[in-house]
Formats: sequence, C-alpha cells, structure tokens
Amino acid sequence: MKITPLIISTALIFFSKLAFAVPNCSGKVEHVLDWPKQCNNLVAFKLSSNKDRWICSKSEKTDAMVLLAFSTGNSLYVRLNSNVACTEIENYHTPMYVILNKD
Repeated sequence: MKITPLIISTALIFFSKLAFAVPNCSGKVEHVLDWPKQCNNLVAFKLSSNKDRWICSKSEKTDAMVLLAFSTGNSLYVRLNSNVACTEIENYHTPMYVILNKD
C-alpha cells in the first residue's frame, strides 16, 4: 500500500519538471556573423538545428567557443533564455549559457 503514494509522488515530481523545463538548442555552428549593433559587440551564430534564427553570444569567451566549434565541426548546446522552442526564438536571442561539446 505504501508503494502507490510513492509512485504517484514520483510521477508528479517528474511531470512538474517537464512542464517548467526551459528549451534548448544544440547542433553544429553553420554560420557566424559579426554585427556589433545586434549583439552588443559580440558575434551571432546559427546552429544546424535552428537555421532560421540568429543566436547572440553571451561574452567574449562564448565568442571563442562559437568560433572553435565552427572551425572544428564540434557542436554547441545552448540553453535558451525563454520558454519557446528552439525554432521559434526571436532573432538575436541571448541564451542563458552555452556549452561546447567535443564530438
């Protein structure tokens, strides 16, 4: 009898985390743009999973990560700063953070 409340509470925790999950984008960098006016003097880039929208870099360190990913063919994981899908973000979206993956 104690198993049923445990299963129900575990399911509620799991589904509540899914409901409030922040979307992300990941993929290879396909385009890099230097347009200082749009991204506060940082680069903008497009990923293979999101070819229609530009994502702004967060810092000069992120600029370096984007350029490294672009030149080596490695992928980036981008945690979005909104609750919309990767393909629906506004142009020049600034993410929460970026992770460089070694493919």
